Amino acid sequence: MFERLKNFFILPKSERTETVTLLVLIFFLILIYQYKTSVFPHKSENTTIPVIIKKLQVNSKQSFSNNIKPPLTINAQPTLFRFDPNTLTAVQWIKLGLTEKQANVILRYCSKGGRFRKPEDLQKMYVISPTFYERVKNYIEIKSSVKGQDEKIISRKSEMLKIEINSATAEELTKLRGIGEVFSKRIVKYREMLGGFVQKEQLLEVYKFDTATYLKIKDQVEIDTAKIKKWNINTLSAYELSRHPYIKYTIAKSIVQARNKLGYFHSLEEIKYANFVDDNFLNKTKPYLTLK
Repeated sequence: MFERLKNFFILPKSERTETVTLLVLIFFLILIYQYKTSVFPHKSENTTIPVIIKKLQVNSKQSFSNNIKPPLTINAQPTLFRFDPNTLTAVQWIKLGLTEKQANVILRYCSKGGRFRKPEDLQKMYVISPTFYERVKNYIEIKSSVKGQDEKIISRKSEMLKIEINSATAEELTKLRGIGEVFSKRIVKYREMLGGFVQKEQLLEVYKFDTATYLKIKDQVEIDTAKIKKWNINTLSAYELSRHPYIKYTIAKSIVQARNKLGYFHSLEEIKYANFVDDNFLNKTKPYLTLK
């Protein structure tokens, strides 16, 4: 042993230093290991990898089973009861004899705004078989909807509504059924060109105003002929007269020429002295013409 120690001190200084450092390091590692094992005892077998994996598998199965909704029970023997198909739940449809899938089809239809207004409407659903419908049709009771009641109220209000179209604004005209912002502006524009409406049927002369729309509003409009603007045939020029929708420029020019010959129109009948003026023209334009 002494011989080995002697040899150790014979080693070069650098090698001796390295050897001592290594020994000190090993000594400290041994101390750290002993301290760790004394303070932190070995874990039980429950923390071994196989046990952990087994626990994870059990927890995963439990979590999966908790997230699965149990299927709705299908009645082997359907139960019949009075029902409104617009308000029935999936469970109630199943009690009547449908499957869960069939019940969900109907519920989706109702959730998107679909509605059964009469018992026969139920047959329109492809999931409703003729056999099922025959079995339940006498139990269907469809309650009147709030929407239907609102439509009746709106209809009654429309019947009560009366608008004088020779003085109404474009905004007021939109209260009429079927009249939006576009048509209301067209009506006002044509009324100003015309001087006013003498008859309700003149609304059909408004651009793209069809018969269907006219029939909707004809009972809602009134006409006050006292509000009609008059055109003075003794003072207006041919150009000014031709601005009226019923008077073409050639006729307006002929009226002015007849006026110049006569000096003055004393009655509306005298405009028939002008070329192109006949009884039809006079009757159509008479409500809009004045002598002063």
